[in-house]
Parts: sequence; structure tokens; C-alpha cells
Amino acid sequence: MFIHHIMTITLICGSLIMKEEKIGVVVVFIHDISDIPVDLTKMTNYLQLGSESGLYLTEASFITLLVTWLYSRLYLFPTHVIYSTIYESGTTCLPLCDDTLYTKAHCVLRVFLMVLVLLHVYWFGLFLKIVLKLLGGSKGHAAARDSYEGDS
Repeated sequence: MFIHHIMTITLICGSLIMKEEKIGVVVVFIHDISDIPVDLTKMTNYLQLGSESGLYLTEASFITLLVTWLYSRLYLFPTHVIYSTIYESGTTCLPLCDDTLYTKAHCVLRVFLMVLVLLHVYWFGLFLKIVLKLLGGSKGHAAARDSYEGDS
């Protein structure tokens, strides 16, 4: 989780320094779309507002989380944002084409965007682990605690 924060801060600051505010805002917006269901799911889980209470709010927010995460972070982010930074930005990362600091900084930021996608895939895998535990009969609160929060 710590690497995610370092990369996010670097991407936000880098987009400002490189005068690429548009891409920075899009990255933040795409992440914020799925952050709302993440926080809502955590909140309803901690308050135990799931099937045990008869409200099914945890289950509803978790399904919303899966859909928004899949669409925003695993579809839109790689296919639109990263694609745009690679093929539509006008800068290349080939070492023989341009050796300026500006181009190198662009390449580093692109790598960070790609690592962020790998983290999104990892976290989605954790969510799917929770789904499997729920389908196996575990209670929602215990499944989330064991899969997502670990021993902490």
C-alpha cells in the first residue's frame, strides 16, 4: 500500500511539473470513481450492515465496488489513459529518439501508471478472494478481514 501512495504523489506532482494537468486530473477522477464504493463498503462492513442485519448494504456496496473497480481502474485507466500517454502524447521513450530530461520524466511517469495498473489487478484479486470466501459460506465481516486486511 505504501508504494501506491508514493507513486500517486509522484504522478500528481509530476503531472503538475510537466504541465500535464489534464492527464493528472483524469487519473485522479478515475480513481475517485471507485474510491467511493471502497469506502462505503468498508464503512458498512465495520458497522455490520450486511445480511446479518437484514439490510444487505454491505453486499450492495461490495457489488458496486466490483463493477466500478473493474470498469474504471481495469478498463478505462489502461485502455484510455495509459494508451493516450503512450500513443497520443507526442513523446517517445525510445533512447535514440530524444535524450532530454523532459522525455525521461515522461517515461518514468508512464512506468508508474503501468505499475498502478498492476496494483489495481492485485487488489481486484483480493476482492475476488473475498467473493470466493462469501460463496463458500463465510460471513462478510470475517471474509473481508481475512482477505483484505490481513493480520493488521
